[in-house]
Amino acid sequence: MDKDLRNRFIEQARAVRQTFGDGEGLHADQAGLSPSVRQMLRESMERHEALTALYNELDRVGVGLILKHWSGNQWALVLPDASEPGKFRYQAFGLHGWITHHTCTTLDEVVSDAFCAGFRMVASPDTLDRVASTVEWKKGCERLEFITRHNCGEISYREMLDQFQNIDAKYASAA
Repeated sequence: MDKDLRNRFIEQARAVRQTFGDGEGLHADQAGLSPSVRQMLRESMERHEALTALYNELDRVGVGLILKHWSGNQWALVLPDASEPGKFRYQAFGLHGWITHHTCTTLDEVVSDAFCAGFRMVASPDTLDRVASTVEWKKGCERLEFITRHNCGEISYREMLDQFQNIDAKYASAA
């Protein structure tokens, strides 16, 4: 299955060419194809190239790989899943702290799912260190406790916002 994940966009392009095109191979002349079929082929090939770059880096780095979201303000760290031994996850983070995680059976699945979630580029290995050293990250991590408490029904939304103001005031006075 993992090999299929690595080649899924090539397979998608082949299926597009076979189903909507002229039945020729991927690298045959596209002159007789409709503009929409040529666009679908181009997009599938671009996705394949981008995903291949991520898998090449995964093969080189393994666990610890950091991917960058296309928006430029979120990243995903690839690591073993602490809650489910033997599985893997990507842990998404942004400028204000941890955002979410997604667990998979294999590293290839993690990268594929992260790619589909918009994490399309390899990020610098020091990204987490750089982001986590900022005041915004520290404030976000402190806020996480109150977000969790609110989500569990332990505090009201207003109480959560009051705690956010306390955190902001703490860091403003430290500046």
